[in-house]
Amino acid sequence: MNQVNPTLAQRITALRWTLPATLALLTVLYQLGLARWVHDSMSDAVHFMIEVLFYGTLYPLMAFLALTRVGHWLDEKERVEKQARAAERRLASITAASADAILSLNPEGRIESWNHGAELMFGYEVHEILGRPFSYLLVGGESAASAEVEFRWLEETVRRAGFIREHETTCRDARGRQVVAELTATRLSDETGRFLGMSVILRDITDRKRREEEIRQLNARLNEQVAERTRQLAEKVEELARANADL
Repeated sequence: MNQVNPTLAQRITALRWTLPATLALLTVLYQLGLARWVHDSMSDAVHFMIEVLFYGTLYPLMAFLALTRVGHWLDEKERVEKQARAAERRLASITAASADAILSLNPEGRIESWNHGAELMFGYEVHEILGRPFSYLLVGGESAASAEVEFRWLEETVRRAGFIREHETTCRDARGRQVVAELTATRLSDETGRFLGMSVILRDITDRKRREEEIRQLNARLNEQVAERTRQLAEKVEELARANADL
């Protein structure tokens, strides 16, 4: 079972109620125990000095311990926030320097972020593409209907499954060149599970697909050559058989 750590606000709220209750409990125990014994056994001057020592020491000590605890929580919170900021900066630098196109979409499917890899892959500057629908990249604005159908399928799949991996699609860059891309999309949600959009990674596999097509064509030509050589060999065998029959 996973244990949920309380937040800083919850800790301070608990301390706000625990400290007065603890002081009240200690005061009651003192008055019912030690204070009665001192009052019955010692002089008023000694009783007064013990009272001053008890209340003058206990309350500041409890306040000091409480403030020390709060300071420890604040230091811990600051340390965690520094680590989180460092991780965010590192992730941002990795995203910015990635050779793959990495972008984020809002719930309406419009582009909110655009890294350097996306600029290299599609040729659009950040100010040229932010706010455009993601379907604009799929066909370069030439066939909005088919692009919208593909995007709706992507969005529905991500909403339902949480991600899509290695989906091959065809895009167009700023020059109108077709780009075959391998797409990975991930659902973005807040703490309540509300859909915030998608993160999309696009990898240019145009050269790889071209090589695969070249290999396929080469294999097809080899198969044709093998079939032709086999046919020729069969004809030679048939000719030899007829010559043997004549002999």
